[in-house]
Amino acid sequence: MKKQISRALLMLSVLGLIFALTTPQAFAQSPYELKAQVNTNDITTDETVTLTLTLTTPDGNAPRLNMPALDGWNILGSQTASQYSIVNGKATASMAYAYELQPTRTGDLEIPTLRLEMNGQPVTTDPITVHVTQGNGTPRQPSTRGTSPFGSSPFGSSLFGSILGNDPFNDPFFSDPFGNDLLSGRANLQLNAAADKTSVYVGEPVEYTVRMESDAMLLGEPEYKAPKFTGFWAHQPPVTRQGPGVTEITTLLFPTKGGELTIDPATISSAGGFFSDAIEKQTEPVTIEVKPLPDGAPGEFSGAVGQFEITATPDKTETRVGEPIVMRVEIRGAGNLDTLPDPQWVNDPNWRAFDAKAETNSQAQNGNLAGTRTYERTLIPTKEGTLTVPVTRYAYFDPADEQYHVIETEPVTIRVAPGDPSVAQNVIDPPSGASNPTADSAAGSSVTPLKPAGAELTTAAKPLVEQPLFLALFLVPLGIIALDIGLGLRKRYLDSNMGELRAGRALKNARRSLRRAAQSKNVSLAVSNTVLHYLEDKTNRSLLGVSHSAIAQLLAQQGVSDGMIHNVMLLLLAGETSEFGSPAQAAPAKLIADAELVLKELEGEWQA
Repeated sequence: MKKQISRALLMLSVLGLIFALTTPQAFAQSPYELKAQVNTNDITTDETVTLTLTLTTPDGNAPRLNMPALDGWNILGSQTASQYSIVNGKATASMAYAYELQPTRTGDLEIPTLRLEMNGQPVTTDPITVHVTQGNGTPRQPSTRGTSPFGSSPFGSSLFGSILGNDPFNDPFFSDPFGNDLLSGRANLQLNAAADKTSVYVGEPVEYTVRMESDAMLLGEPEYKAPKFTGFWAHQPPVTRQGPGVTEITTLLFPTKGGELTIDPATISSAGGFFSDAIEKQTEPVTIEVKPLPDGAPGEFSGAVGQFEITATPDKTETRVGEPIVMRVEIRGAGNLDTLPDPQWVNDPNWRAFDAKAETNSQAQNGNLAGTRTYERTLIPTKEGTLTVPVTRYAYFDPADEQYHVIETEPVTIRVAPGDPSVAQNVIDPPSGASNPTADSAAGSSVTPLKPAGAELTTAAKPLVEQPLFLALFLVPLGIIALDIGLGLRKRYLDSNMGELRAGRALKNARRSLRRAAQSKNVSLAVSNTVLHYLEDKTNRSLLGVSHSAIAQLLAQQGVSDGMIHNVMLLLLAGETSEFGSPAQAAPAKLIADAELVLKELEGEWQA
């Protein structure tokens, strides 16, 4: 009997020791916590219930969660709120996810246990049962019974306040796409890719959509890797739509060549969630048949595909010979405006044209790019009278009716007053009385002849070391060293201040060039080049090929007045007009004097 009691005590001791060793590990509390609660457990089919998930983390970092579809419930919308606290140097974060749920049937509906894995540690919620009775068909306000995880409601008095505006989750597109897979344990991620068209013309838009459906609550945002759209021009960025358990990513494509084009698979990867492990999936390739554009294109056609209209508007309808106008040509419509070819401009001997780069403003809309492409052309009339700006014609192919169309601008009439094509006389005249200084004659002076020198006694020469020549020769090496140092310092100074020195000498160099311009065969062109070189010296940059509008903007940035900018532009246009049109009619001396006066006043405004 005593042996049996001893054995029993020994067994109890061993079991107690094992229990003591395993209990701390078995009952160790996880630093992560996930709670679920509802604001009421008793509603009708006319009411909604708010489900709040509260996730607490020890590292101050609470991730975003995606709610899976729930059997017997429609998810109408969601909001989030966060709370951070630091106690004794330890940070904790609590993130509340609130979902407004509407019952789809009566009875005791269950919100099942939800499971999430955080850094390898699982956290779960308790199941919740809500009793639903049949309503009378009159919607009532959601019940406000219950408490928020942070005391008062973190979402305000209404679940859908001014933060959300229109509820994006009321779209039938997002209504319970998963059936009852959530509770059956067959949670997965479905990935599909499709195009809205399978046969298109070159340049016709195609919407390529990747749709991801998940019946598990995913941790964080899925990572999307777009395919290589070989043979297509892709509009960026893609458009993303999201709802409970559903994400769609749509890219607008424009095929650039004909034939059978295949879009490579897209890849989606996601971390594990409530009911799934980490997932990486690819879509199936998508094939599109691209038809070449039909024959019979008009001569104005350069490859535009879509639906367009064109307008032309001048900045003014009256001007003078040699004074420019700006013609705003705008192409508006739907198509790939970002790669739209330029119109074929018409040359007219009555106008000199300077083209500018196009500005494009477009946005994805209804499966296409819609917007405008704008050109601002500078036109200079070469003769007086009532002149018509050449009509601009533009051709495009419309995939809707499979026809080529030619559109054109309305005729624009400009009244041009007489003026000097050289534009020299439009420059302000110099003040009266100005004249070039003349040198005064020098006064005569008498010269007294030298007296013949008498005989003088001489002394013996000084020793070499006492002669000044010896001292000079001794100082030569020191002088060479000093000169080398000085030249090096000067070179450094010039290298670091070249732009400043060049700007300081601009007016002096310009006056020297204007004096040489008097002997030039084309004085107007020489004056125009001198003005351009002056501006290059002042700005320390090359202006070769820079448009007049850009030069005018550069002068305005330096604080030059509008009137002075106008005079400078006239001097530049004088040379161009004489080069491509008739030679200058103004006297060369007057043109040079005008230019020197303008540059002098410009120097003053620039320094001011």
